[in-house]
Amino acid sequence: MAGVMMHLEVPRAFTDVHRVPRQVAKGAESAFRAYMGRAEARAKRLVSGPVLKRRSGKLHRSIRATVFRQGSVLVGRLGSDVIYAAIHEFGGTIPAHIVRPRRARVLRFVVNGKVVYAAFARIPTIRMPERPYLRRALREELPAFLADLEAVLRQVAAA
Repeated sequence: MAGVMMHLEVPRAFTDVHRVPRQVAKGAESAFRAYMGRAEARAKRLVSGPVLKRRSGKLHRSIRATVFRQGSVLVGRLGSDVIYAAIHEFGGTIPAHIVRPRRARVLRFVVNGKVVYAAFARIPTIRMPERPYLRRALREELPAFLADLEAVLRQVAAA
């Protein structure tokens, strides 16, 4: 899965001390899950226009946020299993190669409004620029997450 991970650690020893820290840990987990959900929604919006032009919708549909525990660490993953997701997120170089038809005898292209047929196509080296949509979504949703954490702490302090 191409993507990025976020970690939120609430040490187990801290959460077992007494009731108040446990409330903080539960609130932090809830805020973290909400943050990852908002980041997923924002990443989907970003690949549908502002960062990338939506063509088939495959990348949009493949973006997923998951949250799970690894010991005392809460781990969030935001990513996609689409093969071209990583090169759009991080940029890179696609080496020169030849494209041949897979299910037909020839390739069909439209060039300058004319239909062109070819037995193969030589694709030059392509340098893809970095167009972050996952990292940008996480970064843009971070202030709301921090505000949610602050609200949890205020709520617990007021109780």
